[in-house]
Amino acid sequence: MFSLILAGCKTTIFICTITTALTAILGILLAFGCRFSIVRVVVDIFIAVPTIIVAMVIAASLGGSLACVVASCSFSYSMVLARILYPEITRLENSILVKSLHALGCSKLQVVINHILPNLLSILFIQLTTVAATVILAEAGLTYLGYGASIGLPTWGEALRSSSELIRVAPTSVLWPGIFIMLTSFSLISMGKKKKL
Repeated sequence: MFSLILAGCKTTIFICTITTALTAILGILLAFGCRFSIVRVVVDIFIAVPTIIVAMVIAASLGGSLACVVASCSFSYSMVLARILYPEITRLENSILVKSLHALGCSKLQVVINHILPNLLSILFIQLTTVAATVILAEAGLTYLGYGASIGLPTWGEALRSSSELIRVAPTSVLWPGIFIMLTSFSLISMGKKKKL
């Protein structure tokens, strides 16, 4: 079991990294798109849809896989990130500094890259550490339910599913994947809280 957990660490962290990067990209793009009311309405609608429902829909059409986990988590969490970033982007766009830069002839792209995005980094760091922790939990849950990684691919969700089949023979076996998942998620959330403080 311990060897499966160690092997699954590589896959789980890979899923976490890819999903967090995609969430950041989609979230920032959607946040800038939220200035249009139709985009805000769409974002608000999809925020209400749980990640597990999105994963089930994707898995029903494409089959359960790591791509299903990455797509469903990136889609769901980017909506939340966009809604959090949008008010801050609006505040920055209406600031005296940005208005002055526009008056001096700076293009919108220059202002976004040099002044708006750097001011979003602290919020992004806090939110993305939470996203990373949630992705680890989501991967474990989705794989356990059969919507995540295929059977035989080492992930922490697969370790949890395998150990649950042995719970009558070795009741403590289910604790080890759960402890790894819990400690990693807690550590990521703690990183975000330290940055906030």
